[in-house]
Amino acid sequence: MIAPIPPANSLPYDVGAKLLACLTVKAQALVAVPKNIGFLPGSAVAEDLSVYNDLCCEGTAYVRHASTYPAGMNFPAPDTGENNCSPFAWGTMWELGFMRCAPTGGVNFVPTMAQWQDCNTQYFIDSQTLLDTVCCYTQQYAAGAGVLIGAVTPLGPNGGCLIASLQVTIEAIGCGTC
Repeated sequence: MIAPIPPANSLPYDVGAKLLACLTVKAQALVAVPKNIGFLPGSAVAEDLSVYNDLCCEGTAYVRHASTYPAGMNFPAPDTGENNCSPFAWGTMWELGFMRCAPTGGVNFVPTMAQWQDCNTQYFIDSQTLLDTVCCYTQQYAAGAGVLIGAVTPLGPNGGCLIASLQVTIEAIGCGTC
């Protein structure tokens, strides 16, 4: 199936595509290059999307759109009032992340401290890569636009998966359809 192409005036998609381009460059420069790099849709990432593939242990770097709101007057705060249609800027919220394998135990053993240390080291490498991705975006694409960088946070480990996640809100300047 061929994915549909977003409309040319889709400001949120344009921001996301540029974030993904930066994430791809940064992720491909890592020693442990993730097998999967791309968009993940939805209200939250799901590390167990398939019974045939393991997105975590394969390694996944992703960009997820969280929301878009009118923000032409006081970015990063949303515009208020009745006349907020077709603002000159939109706030676009994104989650950038890495999914990686976390050590798991068995009936007769638990993960070793060395395994946890390796997992922790990879988490911090991935966390820095997420910050480097935002720097790439701001240097290449964000001239004059606001960027609000949130915290890098760990999610999990759940089901043998640890996620490094970064929230970022980016001002998309221009009028979209409304």
